[in-house]
Amino acid sequence: MERKRLHVWSLSGMRQARALICVAVCFGTGSVLGCLFSTFLDPDSAVALRSWLDSYLTVTRSGGAKTGFLALLWPTLRLPLLLTLLQFTVLGVLLIPLAMGVRGFLLSFAVTGFVRSYAWNGLGAALVLFGVPSVIELSALFLLSVNSWLRSEALGRDSTASPSPGLFFIDLLCYAVLALSALLQSLLSGQISHALDLILR
Repeated sequence: MERKRLHVWSLSGMRQARALICVAVCFGTGSVLGCLFSTFLDPDSAVALRSWLDSYLTVTRSGGAKTGFLALLWPTLRLPLLLTLLQFTVLGVLLIPLAMGVRGFLLSFAVTGFVRSYAWNGLGAALVLFGVPSVIELSALFLLSVNSWLRSEALGRDSTASPSPGLFFIDLLCYAVLALSALLQSLLSGQISHALDLILR
């Protein structure tokens, strides 16, 4: 009995590792592509990107970019909600890593765009805007994506498979962390604007 239980735990651990590797590889690939795409933009596109960033930062410095909690909540939760929905289809095995790859692409493109437009000051600005929120959000996103991938993969093996209740608790914890991240960004929007002004003045 004990040997059988250890075998089940071993299989579960292998599936979790496989899910994490798949998601991480897709996220990393998307990040590399985002960096390359931003680096090789043609001059006209680069000028347009710089113009957009200048407009955004002008609004931010004037305090016009302060955003309420509810306005930040939807952008923060839309990808996690997509990951949660994809767990109910066998296609989630393919679409969940793809969604994380797109997330990596967009984040890398944004950071590289700041660096290309403002050199090392742009890196500092990107860290202020994306640094801590991205670390918090990505930690939750990786947990959600792995759990959702495991459920989707289980559907492919057995349509009557019942996921572990512990996974649902982790999902709820991730959503709570993401909501807290949105709240902190809302409360600290003034300080973020001031920090951007100091870095890019």
